[in-house]
Amino acid sequence: MNRSVRVCLPLLLIAACQPTSPPAAPNGATPAIRQAIQAADEAWSRAFIAGDTAAMRPLYTADLVSMQADAPDIVGPDAMLADLAGGFLTRADTVLHIETVIASLDHSGDLAWESGHVTFATRHRDSLTAASRFSRFKYITFWQRGADGQWRIRRDLAVPDPLPPS
Repeated sequence: MNRSVRVCLPLLLIAACQPTSPPAAPNGATPAIRQAIQAADEAWSRAFIAGDTAAMRPLYTADLVSMQADAPDIVGPDAMLADLAGGFLTRADTVLHIETVIASLDHSGDLAWESGHVTFATRHRDSLTAASRFSRFKYITFWQRGADGQWRIRRDLAVPDPLPPS
């Protein structure tokens, strides 16, 4: 056997036996997970705009913790929904639109973590002609996939983030 064949053949066999992994999707999440979490983000936004806590309930795990800037953590979906309902009753603005931009999304098994920013377009509640106002938050959300295959919010944190210059 030729010397180069004797050297190369074992190397080729070693390389051929190495485990291969599928190419990573952008930011580490598969397209299916990204689509499911993006759909859940959009469902949350629609429910928030409508002030519909019943539609929000299935988006949270039973052990939810929402970490608040300058406020105590909110623990459990009942506390979260009560906090949101109180805010819906007292908010001075009408929420016109919510835009969520996912900057990164990674996962491992039934856990995923998402970060990005969300922009709220609002208008004073008592005026149909007032100019829109905008607020922006950077966030990180930890998701858990349930036995039913649905992704639910397990932990989240949002903090105010200045709007980019116009």
